[in-house]
Amino acid sequence: MLLDFVIPRSFSPTHSPLGRLILRRTGDRLRAGAVYINAVTFGVVGWLLIDFAVWGLLADTIRSDPAGSAAVAFFAFQLGIPVAGLLLAGIGFRPEIRVLLNDDGLTIARGAERLHLTRGEVRSAETMDAVAYHRGPRLLRSTRPFINRPVESVLVIARDDGLVVLGLDPADRKRLLTALRPTVSRAPRTIRSPERSALRAS
Repeated sequence: MLLDFVIPRSFSPTHSPLGRLILRRTGDRLRAGAVYINAVTFGVVGWLLIDFAVWGLLADTIRSDPAGSAAVAFFAFQLGIPVAGLLLAGIGFRPEIRVLLNDDGLTIARGAERLHLTRGEVRSAETMDAVAYHRGPRLLRSTRPFINRPVESVLVIARDDGLVVLGLDPADRKRLLTALRPTVSRAPRTIRSPERSALRAS
């Protein structure tokens, strides 16, 4: 049996040059995300403080000579720093994800990253509500998420050293789950968050 799925690439500021640099330095996706948010926040606040301080020093000079070198330099600074910041930290894309299942097992490729699971390594495969995932497994360092865009449910594959999470379309997720059933030792099930379960019940 051969199944081949593609999760298209998607826009993600955390995959900007700054985000990728932080991830390489930290080697931890959770820590990298927190460091990225802090870096961007401090960068924006720092730029605003410097901008106000420079304006306070040069306001009279700029008003007296709007076309002078001081005014040109100030407005170039105002424009240049945000553009540079946007290119460095605001524009990025998650690479396309390729999911391949054959007799050798499950192979997941994302850019240069590659993960292969033999059928014997797959302990369980379950559908999990996205809210439940983000409040639970996503926060575990041993979890390896392969999600490029918001989905209502994810496919959670358990192995001995952690979880692999796939953000497939519903039809693709169902096909892959069905194909994995002969492999896993536990029947697949759907895990929902308590809040959504209560809403559906009402």
